[in-house]
Amino acid sequence: MASCTLTTMAAGASLHVDQDVPDYDFQWAMIGAPGNRAYEGTSSPWEQPLRGRGRVNYRYRMSVLEVTTAQWMEFMRTVVPLAPNVIEAHSDLRPTHWGARAPNYGVYQLRTDVENPGMLPVFGLTWRAAAKYVNWLENGKQASYESILSGVYDASTFTQNPDSSFNDQPAHGPGARFWIPTQDEWMKAVHFDPGAEDAEFPGTGRWWDYPNSRDTALVVGPPGAGQTLAGLDHWIGISPYDVPLGSFPDVLTPWGLLDASGGASEWNEEVVLPDNPFFRAIDGDEAGSTPWFGWIDHVSGVNWLSPEGHFAGLRIASIVPSPSVVLPIAGLCLVRGGRSR
Repeated sequence: MASCTLTTMAAGASLHVDQDVPDYDFQWAMIGAPGNRAYEGTSSPWEQPLRGRGRVNYRYRMSVLEVTTAQWMEFMRTVVPLAPNVIEAHSDLRPTHWGARAPNYGVYQLRTDVENPGMLPVFGLTWRAAAKYVNWLENGKQASYESILSGVYDASTFTQNPDSSFNDQPAHGPGARFWIPTQDEWMKAVHFDPGAEDAEFPGTGRWWDYPNSRDTALVVGPPGAGQTLAGLDHWIGISPYDVPLGSFPDVLTPWGLLDASGGASEWNEEVVLPDNPFFRAIDGDEAGSTPWFGWIDHVSGVNWLSPEGHFAGLRIASIVPSPSVVLPIAGLCLVRGGRSR
């Protein structure tokens, strides 16, 4: 349920806005409450330490859904046939599992063996493929292969050293309108609730343990019976990879994001151990994944993978279009998606 709250803008707070940012065909959730309280909880023993993370000092947008098969197929149909090496580009950008097929290199069609194939999540992208997709959005979805090589992330940096550490540009360039979410942005959009109370930190919002605005784990099961496909291998012969995004409409993050659990795991920008960069962070457990001792989709359940690893999917972060900002008043109207409580 949407609500509108007048919030005084703190001195120096960034609006992170732009007049010319297209929506494309994404649904967007506005993430407000700049300068929110950071996460104070603990991490699971094998995961990335997250105490003190999740604070974001500006407003931004997150796509309500992960990138869909239809959106990724448009991307590949546009740029792969224009690549200097079509076979190499196809291999570089093709997901390991999605709702499309490729009868020939550079030719992509929706599958006919599943329901609503265009809305299936995209599983098994490399971080570098995700970065190239963001470049393409930034460059206006141009019909050119060059449009995926720069703009937000410089693909010429996508190289590795003899010890397998990578040299990839660590973060999106200044002035970007679209990017792969940072760890802090992802955590906040999925787990932080400015409208809920925390008894230990009154008046500062609340961090929920799970991406359904609750501190109790999601129920594993198919649509209509459960709340997430994470941890569900197969049921009645149907693969959890073939369930359309948006199939759990009542399982919302505090800001109204869907499928933060049980779609694909999602890349973020975080370079794990920047002094020795081998991995990028991923968050959110994918459909069919194995539960990890009750930590499935817990706020602290961050993992990591090589930027060349074909594993995760993608949710897009974006700047806020300026028409949504009311400047003559000393405050901002924050539209907060999600259930009222």
